[in-house]
Amino acid sequence: MNEKKIIIETERLILRRFRGEDLQDLYEYLSDETAVRVEPYRPMNMDEVKNELDMRIATDEMIAVELKSVHKFIGNVYLGKRDCDALELGYVFNRYFWGAGVCTGKLCRADLQGFLAGSAQNLCGVRSVQHGVVETA
Repeated sequence: MNEKKIIIETERLILRRFRGEDLQDLYEYLSDETAVRVEPYRPMNMDEVKNELDMRIATDEMIAVELKSVHKFIGNVYLGKRDCDALELGYVFNRYFWGAGVCTGKLCRADLQGFLAGSAQNLCGVRSVQHGVVETA
């Protein structure tokens, strides 16, 4: 897999594959109890984040989100394969970027549905936390 592969580039964001240099930025939010509180895992220590990063580099289901203005990796989108040609959408962001309008529930879902247009895949669920509020759809 090409570690530098860009999936989508917008005016403000780059959605891309994970790469090794994402370790510190990934640790910033995966170790944060508030940022991961609705995720199916607890906050992680650095060794756990290293293992998690290796997994994220190896899979197509996890997409890194980079803020172009500061060239910083700030969160991720999860597109998990499910039954019936459907994908589950989840996302988690470094809480220091909450409120920046990066990926609000309906907006993020609409953008990704547009990205998936033309494929047989549909979104079957959304799980996220922004501003301390859990959003599901």
